[in-house]
Amino acid sequence: MSLQSLSLDKRSTSLNGSAAASERSGSAPGTAHSSSLHKLPEFFAVGPPRTATTWLHEVLTGHVNLPRIVKEPRFFDLRYSKGLAWHRRHFEPIFEGLPIGEISPTYFYSIDAIRRIAQLTPQAKILITLRDPVKRLYSLYKMKVGDGTIRMSFKDAVRRHPEMIESNRYEFYIRKWIGTFGEKQTLVIMQEELLRDAGAYLDKVCRFIGIPPFEVSDAEGRRRSNSADEPCSATVKWLSAIAVRAADSLNTNNFARTMAVVRKLGVRKLFLRDEPVRIPPLDPEFAEQMRREMRPQIESLEVLLNTDLSAWKPRSS
Repeated sequence: MSLQSLSLDKRSTSLNGSAAASERSGSAPGTAHSSSLHKLPEFFAVGPPRTATTWLHEVLTGHVNLPRIVKEPRFFDLRYSKGLAWHRRHFEPIFEGLPIGEISPTYFYSIDAIRRIAQLTPQAKILITLRDPVKRLYSLYKMKVGDGTIRMSFKDAVRRHPEMIESNRYEFYIRKWIGTFGEKQTLVIMQEELLRDAGAYLDKVCRFIGIPPFEVSDAEGRRRSNSADEPCSATVKWLSAIAVRAADSLNTNNFARTMAVVRKLGVRKLFLRDEPVRIPPLDPEFAEQMRREMRPQIESLEVLLNTDLSAWKPRSS
């Protein structure tokens, strides 16, 4: 079954669950209306990156309105000057009875995104997905090496690369989100919960964003790990970096559909069939050093979230 067929099947399945909401809006469930195009997202899953946001996007497709063609428009942090009409086009058509949402993990560490979302849609719900910070950073590093945007060692990247540094400031940015939107509109959820029970994790998300719960298949549950945790990329990383920048430019300049065609054709993969780049395993000693350095932040985060994060702390005292 094609991905397109799967998405259509999932959308069809979700329509029955949205009937009540559709009756309130006076529309048949799943009916697209141009009158809905003025609406902004009702919820945002803001990451940070490498916290199973891609998995979340895949399983929610068909149950909520998400950006089409381009998964992450990056409007509120990077392309705000393009205007609201540019942002709205990513969601067309809007299906009545299904909430509008956006899953953009780079928003997590963007003060501009927090401020702009609060200005335009202050009632939005904010979903923050967290993961062991050391494991998440290493996963992000492997992804960035894979697409050619990082060309330094992991030890250097965590000290020097802006995204690696900012996206790991969990407590700082969670306080910003909660301080702006309030505790009732903000849900912080851990990837460890997803790994233990994908169904329970998804139920929690569904209740928060206001949609009927639904079951995930065994195959969907098994896909909950990030693909970049596997050996990645190819010896021609520079071609991958060019592809990433070209895709970004196409989206920014209203060629999103062209980019979607390129993606479907698998052009990028044509250049990525050499032997994968072998990134050394995470050095346990350096990982432990990072955990010691992060300990004060983790302990503050425990207090803020009222949760036990012992698994993220140093392995030895």
